[in-house]
Amino acid sequence: MMVLLLRWDCEGEIKIENENPSQIKFTVEWESGKEARIRLTEPETNLLDKLKMRPARCTIHGRILTMWAFNAMYLQLKKYCTCEHILIEEVKWEENAILSFANPIMNSFRPFSFSAGSGFFLFSIVNCDFQGTEWSHNPDGSGKSNVMRVMVEGKEFCFTEQPVSLGDKKESISFCTLKVDAELTEKERIVEYVTNLCDLLSFANGQYVDYTGWSYFNHGDENLVEGQFKGSMESAMKKSHQPLISNLPPEDLRDFLEKSFPTYRSLKVGLGLNYLVGYFTKIRREEYLETKCLHCYILLECLADKARKYFIDLGKPVPNESIGIAYGRIRRAQKASSNPELKAMSEVIAKELAGAIADPNPPLPTVIRHLRNHFGVKKDPMDETIFDWRKEFIHKGLSQVDPATTYNEIYLVLLNSIDRLILKILGHTGAYCDAKKRWERVQLP
Repeated sequence: MMVLLLRWDCEGEIKIENENPSQIKFTVEWESGKEARIRLTEPETNLLDKLKMRPARCTIHGRILTMWAFNAMYLQLKKYCTCEHILIEEVKWEENAILSFANPIMNSFRPFSFSAGSGFFLFSIVNCDFQGTEWSHNPDGSGKSNVMRVMVEGKEFCFTEQPVSLGDKKESISFCTLKVDAELTEKERIVEYVTNLCDLLSFANGQYVDYTGWSYFNHGDENLVEGQFKGSMESAMKKSHQPLISNLPPEDLRDFLEKSFPTYRSLKVGLGLNYLVGYFTKIRREEYLETKCLHCYILLECLADKARKYFIDLGKPVPNESIGIAYGRIRRAQKASSNPELKAMSEVIAKELAGAIADPNPPLPTVIRHLRNHFGVKKDPMDETIFDWRKEFIHKGLSQVDPATTYNEIYLVLLNSIDRLILKILGHTGAYCDAKKRWERVQLP
């Protein structure tokens, strides 16, 4: 069986299009990597007949009475809740009074019997691979788990590996919990920090890392005060085996997170680093080399677009070579022309004309070079080659690229160039896995 994350026992009503609402009791079950399922409790026969005919045109609205929260870590918590109502749409009929749907609209749950005191947040993280800098004994006596403590903005974020059984076959998925001591009033800041840490872990692991939900517990009695379930983990089921930051030694990943976090948080919007992480993880998961290469170039275009405004805001705009190129063409045309009016054009007018016809945005190679110089990326001869490849690749396709260069070589050179640039932007100074050297762990130059 798959690991059950949440189960809600509910009561409410179901509304089928053009029909009067019917009162129902139902259970919602959410399993990792699957759609959520609704089990109707003792439904009327005529209601089932109507659902079989029009399941996609019904809406379920109810109140959660009892919640079983497994949180992907076997903390089975049965709590009675007075929570925001659950709204379920786009329902599909399965069989035997079972329906399924993609995502419920339910923002949070709150047990009525406990008030918030001094406590801690506990996040469930999926697809996070790490080797612990220390060990902890599992409560059930099943062995030891990896533990990694990361200090961010004066807060300690403690990652603990969770043993997960996914049936007879060992599936490629991993869970961990993330604990941080904080007041419930810090919820927005803590969620933001965890989101940023998941982004950085996605970049470091080369795969999507995300949290499926969080719970807040009081210290001492460890009563559940509040929580939120985020949603499906379908994207987390496919994993990459090419991490950018090695798990060994274990300090590599911890140091990367601690040193990169402040920069990532400050430049997340300014340079669109969150979008770059999204492209980066998508590149690693792509099956076809052509698509991998295309996404690498799209990533660079996205970065260049953000960088143009970033440098303008810094008061250091990227020089626009396009204007100089256009001016040179105009001057050459003057010399070659027999038109006396064209030959008589002044330098001032020629420069104005060049500015009018040139692309107002500095070209991609210029912006990326400017970024490299600004953030101190060590020059590599192949960094310029990727722009020559781009012209052939984008306009003519891979078949027109030098046949002596394999598609895989193009991809690995692109990836290495992007890796080093983003790591330098993040302020990373440690080791990384070099794509050009078949993921060998080397010191970032």
